[in-house]
Amino acid sequence: MITLLPRLPVPETFIDFLGEHSHCVPGPWLHGSRLRDEVTDAYEALRAASPEAQEVTRRLRDLLDDPYGEGCAVLGLAPVLDHYGLGYGQKAATIVLSWLGTPLRLRDQQPLWHTQSVDLLLSPVRTTAPRPLHLDAVSAVRPPDYTAFLCVRPDPRGGGHVLVSQTRRAVNRLGEDERALLAETVFHHDEHTAVTGVGGALDVFPVLDGLSPLDGFVRFHPDMAADRAPTDLHTSALHALHRELTVGQRRFPLTPGDLLIVNQHLSAHGRDALGHGQTTLPEERRRTTWQTYLHTANSPA
Repeated sequence: MITLLPRLPVPETFIDFLGEHSHCVPGPWLHGSRLRDEVTDAYEALRAASPEAQEVTRRLRDLLDDPYGEGCAVLGLAPVLDHYGLGYGQKAATIVLSWLGTPLRLRDQQPLWHTQSVDLLLSPVRTTAPRPLHLDAVSAVRPPDYTAFLCVRPDPRGGGHVLVSQTRRAVNRLGEDERALLAETVFHHDEHTAVTGVGGALDVFPVLDGLSPLDGFVRFHPDMAADRAPTDLHTSALHALHRELTVGQRRFPLTPGDLLIVNQHLSAHGRDALGHGQTTLPEERRRTTWQTYLHTANSPA
């Protein structure tokens, strides 16, 4: 079933302001894994100069940080991409995200925004198969607080819908014994490639850390069960959590220019399989999104 996620209406005057002024500030230059201070200062000056930018920021935070909400929000930036092009559209999205936190490059070999697209030559199965609900950088000392996706093109074959699921609700539906097992520091996940700017990786960690919803994480990735014995009680608890996340998931399409932001303290995300017939699509028509990450002011450097 396709459902609607919290979508923030964007005033046309704000879109005009964002499109025009994104030309006048520095590009998203990095110092290490984060935006340079002078870049964030310039982006913050834009927010301070626009009451509408301040209102958009406030409303996004209300949607994203409500522990009883969905833990995500969609901002429609299609007019910026249409009028000013993809490059300035990406820059405008970076500016908006910088008002919520510090944009973060998660891996040294990737740019600030890394492309998620269909690569039929490199890994046709992996790039078209569904991506189950998960947390990004699940084993990091401090995972990104937010993860964000900017839709360049949806799947013309009708697949690739985004999945989100409120993790705290899923945990509340578990039994006490399952929650106790998930609170034990026995879980592991191999990130495959080194992550940066997140305090390093934990060898073992609990799924449930006992912290408040906006401080802690429900550290879940389905691959965490891969190396565990199928009959292990901790494996069973992981599967139970996965089932509850699936029961509560919301499924929806992204349209070009949609900026989806997910609060990882409150929600997991994933993606449906792409539609059949990807091999008949030219590369320039295949589904493409850009992804980046954020740390908030409360995250350790």
